[in-house]
Amino acid sequence: MAIQGDVRDLDIPLLLSTTTFSRGVIEVDCPPLGTVMIYFQHGKVIAVARNGEFLENLLEVLDTILSVIRCRNGTFMMESLDDTEVNVPGTVSIDANHLMLWISSLIDEINNRSLFISDGTPLKLVPGKAKGVKDELAAAFLLLAMEYLVKGTTLRELRRNLPIRDDTLEYFVSRLMKEGVIVAYEGKSRPSESVESRPAERREVKPLKVFLSTDDPQVRDTVIGVLTDMGYAPEVIDEGLPVPDADLYIGDLNGKGFLWAGSLFGPFASRTVLIGSEDLKPARFVYLRKPIDPEKLREAIRRVIGQNM
Repeated sequence: MAIQGDVRDLDIPLLLSTTTFSRGVIEVDCPPLGTVMIYFQHGKVIAVARNGEFLENLLEVLDTILSVIRCRNGTFMMESLDDTEVNVPGTVSIDANHLMLWISSLIDEINNRSLFISDGTPLKLVPGKAKGVKDELAAAFLLLAMEYLVKGTTLRELRRNLPIRDDTLEYFVSRLMKEGVIVAYEGKSRPSESVESRPAERREVKPLKVFLSTDDPQVRDTVIGVLTDMGYAPEVIDEGLPVPDADLYIGDLNGKGFLWAGSLFGPFASRTVLIGSEDLKPARFVYLRKPIDPEKLREAIRRVIGQNM
C-alpha cells in the first residue's frame, strides 16, 4: 500500500502516527532539492537520504527536512517496508513529533538571526572556544564547517561548500560569532569585498575592549556585527559595572531612564554610545534610538573611537 500526495500537504508526524505499517519510507521529489528519502520505524525517523546519499550530520538532516517542509512544488509517496529485505542504515533516531518541534524552534531562531558581515569578511575558528560548544546543532554545524574555518574562510566560501541552506548557515555563523567561537581575522580581501572599502591588500583587524550593557539579543548582535565589519575584534565584557579601561562603552537604556545612564556611564561619557527608545538629546553622550540602524551605529562608533584612540 502506498500513500501519495502534494508536498504542500506533507505532515510527517500525522502520517507516521496514522500509518498502519511500522516500517516504511517517505519519498519526496522537490526541485531543486532533488529526491529526499525519509525512513521511519515505529514512529521514529531513523535515516534521511538526499539524492541517494545518506546524511549522518544531525544539522544536515534537520536542514534537509526543513527544506522539504518549505518546498511548494513537488510530490511525495509513502510506502511500507514491512516484510521486505530493504536494509536501512540507522543514522539517526528521532521521534517524529520531537523532530518537528526541533525544526520549528530552529525556524524561529533563523528568522531572528542578525548577521552584519560582508560575504568576503575573513572568518576563522577559535579552537579553545570550539571545545566548549555543548549544543548539539551548533556542534553539528562546526563539524560541517571545521575544515574551512580552521584554515580560514569567508561567508561566501561557506555558502558554496556547505550542504545547508543560506539562512541556516547565517544563523549559526551569527550565533557562534556572538559566542566568540568564530571570529573575523586579519586576512586578504579584495577591495570590492571590504566593508570599509579599503584599497589595501590586507585589512588590519584591531582588538577592541567593549563594555556592552543590554538585555536585547538583537542589540548585542548588531553591535558585534558592526564592530566586526569595521575591522575590529571586539572583546565584549557584559557583567558588572563598566570597566574603567574599556575602549568603548555601549549602554542600552532599556526603559531605565537617562539619569540611570548618566550615573552609570557618566565617567565614561566621551567613550559611550547610549541606545534607547525615547527622543533624547544628551550633550555628553552619543545617543541612538531603537530600532538601531547599523549605519548610524557605525557612524556613532567612528565618532566615539575617533576622539579617544
